[in-house]
Amino acid sequence: MKNLGLSVLLVLLCSFVFAAESPRDPFIVLKVNGTEYKKGARISVRSGEQVHVEAVLYGGRRDYCSNPHTYANVGNNTVVETQGENGMSFNINGGQFRGVWTLTEEIASFKSGPDVVITPNYTNPKLKRAVNVEFKAGNYSEVFFNVDSETKWHYVRNTPAGRTEENDVNKASAKFTFVLEVEKEAWFSTKNVIAHGMEDFSIRNSLDDVQRFYNEIEKCLLNKDISCAQMHFRNLQSVIGELPDKIDRAKQKDPNFECEISFVGSPTDLSMRHIADLKFARNQWKENFIICSKNAQNINEMLLNTKFVLTGNILRSVFKNYINWSGALPTDLPSLLTIYDPKNIYTPLDLPRNLLSWYEEAENDAGILKNQFSNIKLLSELKNYYTERYQNSLEEAKNINEIVNDLKPIENFGKEVEAYMKTQDVGRWIAK
Repeated sequence: MKNLGLSVLLVLLCSFVFAAESPRDPFIVLKVNGTEYKKGARISVRSGEQVHVEAVLYGGRRDYCSNPHTYANVGNNTVVETQGENGMSFNINGGQFRGVWTLTEEIASFKSGPDVVITPNYTNPKLKRAVNVEFKAGNYSEVFFNVDSETKWHYVRNTPAGRTEENDVNKASAKFTFVLEVEKEAWFSTKNVIAHGMEDFSIRNSLDDVQRFYNEIEKCLLNKDISCAQMHFRNLQSVIGELPDKIDRAKQKDPNFECEISFVGSPTDLSMRHIADLKFARNQWKENFIICSKNAQNINEMLLNTKFVLTGNILRSVFKNYINWSGALPTDLPSLLTIYDPKNIYTPLDLPRNLLSWYEEAENDAGILKNQFSNIKLLSELKNYYTERYQNSLEEAKNINEIVNDLKPIENFGKEVEAYMKTQDVGRWIAK
């Protein structure tokens, strides 16, 4: 009878493992500033523009985990516990059989031309698939963009016959083309300046200066040198102020002369975005203190209770809130702190690898929580980590607040510059 039961269980397992509909072959979707593109797409950008690019590998195991009701033959005895792009879990016969698929790593590599600058931009060490891409001014109208992507998956299944594990790897490659878009009839086009109509050499020189002062202001603000930025802002105002006379002189030479100028964004856009991210981080650090102190207190109560039994739900209660907190931080926060934190006081935010591995393994197999000695040891380490984090977070939050306050003159300057660019009547202003 026991063998018969196991045979039935294996039949149920096979009916789940073998999909009702085969998952799609792995394929890459490229997200450019949030817009999705498929393999072979031609994507328009402007010379000098910087975009955020993320390559996500779909199909294969991700199809299976995201939509098991389509890609797995879910029977009456099967309960899908969780599902999503990064894993899924299910049980059969009320938990007699349990299986868990987990994404362990996703890595994308990017290649392009010599005038394209590709900079990694991710915070989750498991998802190395996002970059910033800058298209530097150069003698090219389009450029290739090749992507290779790989996902690694781990499967754990527990049955009355024991525990087994397996790994799966999905790979795909895709080619895209970025097309440097010169607006119709535009005779001048840079990161922040566009001119339509008839070309004029003197006006071109002034527009080159406008872009140069945009760049100088941005650079000065990143160096927190507001005096330098103010000087170049005066230069920018002077150059923009000279443009109407130059346009009038061109019209005097040719009554049919027409020129329409557009300014894209403000030279303070980057700094203002940094300040907004730092303000968000300041609020997040307050939440970090609450999460870490509460988790440390809860773990301490567990350790003091000699009759305490650790379960998956209890363990999740002292991990998940912190993981969610760290996942909500701005992706460029590490680079921001490098720029604006001269004290270098920030301690690592990632959970220790051994503790995170323990949590992830317990999610796949709650049976490991039966080892009370190991539980006490690892919970003690986790309590110490949270204790150190909430103690450090007080000083770190104070430091972020000081950084934001120190940047107040730059924030006010940014508002002044943007107000000027919006109200100047030489050219059309386009928000970036």
